[in-house]
Amino acid sequence: MKVKELFKVCKGSHLDYSNQKIDKNDGINFVSRNSNNNGVVGRIKQDSKMTVFSSGAISVSLGGSYLLSCFVQREKFVTAEHMAVLIPRVVMSEKEKWFYSYALRKNRFKFLAFAREADKYIEDIDLPDKIPLWVYSANLELPKTKNTYNDVLEININDWKFIKLKELFNMRRGSIGKLTTYQTGKVPVISLQESNQGINAYLDVDKKYSNALTISLNGNGGYCVYHKYSFNAGRDCGVLIPRFNLTKNVGIFLSSIINKNSYKYQYGRKPSLDKIKEDTILIPFKNGKPDFDYMGYYISKLPNADLL
Repeated sequence: MKVKELFKVCKGSHLDYSNQKIDKNDGINFVSRNSNNNGVVGRIKQDSKMTVFSSGAISVSLGGSYLLSCFVQREKFVTAEHMAVLIPRVVMSEKEKWFYSYALRKNRFKFLAFAREADKYIEDIDLPDKIPLWVYSANLELPKTKNTYNDVLEININDWKFIKLKELFNMRRGSIGKLTTYQTGKVPVISLQESNQGINAYLDVDKKYSNALTISLNGNGGYCVYHKYSFNAGRDCGVLIPRFNLTKNVGIFLSSIINKNSYKYQYGRKPSLDKIKEDTILIPFKNGKPDFDYMGYYISKLPNADLL
């Protein structure tokens, strides 16, 4: 079944967040092409010229590094450029909308950021004809957080500097080969997949790493995740072992920054450890050194960070 058969496909609001007036308390949600926090980057002051969408609609990113990021919005919202909004043609429960959102995301591999983006094709993307019964028993209750948007720190990159990844991390390639040659066990094995923090299987292998980052060297190249727990890694995965005292929040901060480089790596230009070592990222500095204290504190103030 095509997307256009299930949903009315609307163009987004085509707004530029940087040109809007911020209203953290009473503003309307601004949904961008971000893949985090349901795509919501903040709240802005609403005016009568904006195209506003109702709660229950699905926002879809049509371009950028996170194309086909789909979220069911629980509040009314406006969008950035290169966004579509899906409005169900028939009555759907929230669980059904989330099922179709995830199904739509699985088509991401067909498109390429800044090349073959999804705007011309979204209406004709195929979705499942039937919804599995397990969807209706899923729990959609959101965890309760003490953090709010008012806690989020403002970012000022004037004191940020570029640094090569090899100055922050030692790097190794994973050693686990074909997963089916191993027995099922309890050790998470990180591979190249983007979902579930890159965990592809739980196998009976040694715990080789912990408190480290992994980065995909194939498929969705450059995708980076922080792992506090012990794990092992597949051959399509690089392991970034910190050369400093890495905390959970700093790991999350750095993996998010590293992911901003993932647009450079696709099937036509696969990353390698040698390339990644030379990659540079822009991070906070203080007194000539990376400001890890600020990185950790910034993450601690994000909405839901207290639940990590």
